Amino acid sequence: MNHLPTPQVDTVFNFRGFYDGAAHCGLRIWQHLDDVAVVMLTELPDNPGISVTNAFEFIATQVVRGYSLSPTKTIWIEHCPKDQQLAYSLVTLKWQQQWRTHYAPQWGFLNDDALRRIVTAPGVYLQQSIATKSEDTSEAPECQS
Repeated sequence: MNHLPTPQVDTVFNFRGFYDGAAHCGLRIWQHLDDVAVVMLTELPDNPGISVTNAFEFIATQVVRGYSLSPTKTIWIEHCPKDQQLAYSLVTLKWQQQWRTHYAPQWGFLNDDALRRIVTAPGVYLQQSIATKSEDTSEAPECQS
């Protein structure tokens, strides 16, 4: 996606998957007003461990803690580059306040226009999603190593 603004964070994020196995992914964070953040996790071809898809809620929890993000004001995107094609998914997560952890990820496909709108104006997206909250039973896309 060439037409996105420059993120404030653009790095490789090392995380622990199941059984404490080492893994890593691309991490981009766009910070906006009112503590709203858009976070993109990218599956990297040289990831030695669990895929982003299979560990999404664990990675999200580690990113929220490591970057002091608001768990309820963060929008999550998974990026799965495959065969020169780019696939983006909006990932919704529930937040368990007592344990300070994310759980129950659900995926929804994003086209380029929707991705650009979310990254550039996430407050509008958050307001719309709160107003039209519904149960999504979509399954994880095929972005597994």
